Amino acid sequence: MLVSVIIPAKNAAATLSRAVNSILAQDYPELEVLLVNNNSTDDTPQLIARLAEEHPARIRATDCTTPGASAARNRGLRLARGTWIQFLDADDTLAPEKISRQVNGITPETQWVIGGYRHLLPEGNIDNVPHQDPWKGLVHEFRVGCTISNLYRKTALEAIGGWDETLPDNTDPDLHFRLLAAGLPYRIEPTIDSFYHHDATGPRVSTRDAAGGNWRRAELYGKVTAFLRQHRPEYWVENADWFRGAQLAALRKLSTHDLTAADELYRKQFENGKLLPRTRHLNPGYTRLYGLLGFRNTEALRKWLAGWLPTKWKKRLKG
Repeated sequence: MLVSVIIPAKNAAATLSRAVNSILAQDYPELEVLLVNNNSTDDTPQLIARLAEEHPARIRATDCTTPGASAARNRGLRLARGTWIQFLDADDTLAPEKISRQVNGITPETQWVIGGYRHLLPEGNIDNVPHQDPWKGLVHEFRVGCTISNLYRKTALEAIGGWDETLPDNTDPDLHFRLLAAGLPYRIEPTIDSFYHHDATGPRVSTRDAAGGNWRRAELYGKVTAFLRQHRPEYWVENADWFRGAQLAALRKLSTHDLTAADELYRKQFENGKLLPRTRHLNPGYTRLYGLLGFRNTEALRKWLAGWLPTKWKKRLKG
């Protein structure tokens, strides 16, 4: 069963060989690699050409002139010959057993595999293990896998329309939401076999926009809540505090960048400012303050207090 590995690359000359070598070292034999140059201005195109020349039986090269990781991944997806798809960013790596471990657990019904991954940070590593309930993992600490840790059946990606090329960020949570909403069966493989390196320098295929990214995340969590309320009402009633808490946490994070946008979303998502009696992940005192002062005033007060309170008190302000 052929697995296609799709690696988009923009100005990745410093790290691409490391990523490719982690694929060539896989113990799973049926692999092809698609290297997608995405408007690079460094030596990435020449490196891609050399790698394809050195490994003609395994590596193919292509270009995507539409900017963005999602466009580059969709370009690779269209060209992929494999039944299963592995995405890998040009600065990240996989353990040698990653693909074989996930393929070996696949059943005929499996449409995607949710895997664990590790952040490799200068100050220390952080492991992200999938939540046993992917819906909850989707809205809490990204515990439904990520771009590089999961494995996808090609037909499943095609069924939901692939990656959303209009999104500059939050692309994998959006993809995973659509897979879950479509009811496509998944399998969880908690082993940490994927490594998210945080040592890249220079432009990436994906973009970074803190305010916009937090707004899009808060909007996505609102869509998740709306979907569950409409299509899985019994599940929603049982777990409403979890999802409301995740919504509110995202809105509070957005408020540090754009209080007006956060307040507008809060009123839209919380029925003109109403809160459920229980809201997970939030200090009960905040629930009372929201009822007394409203979201905007409470968050404005929190931001003002954070400017002069001691560090130990600032932590309490985070709820």
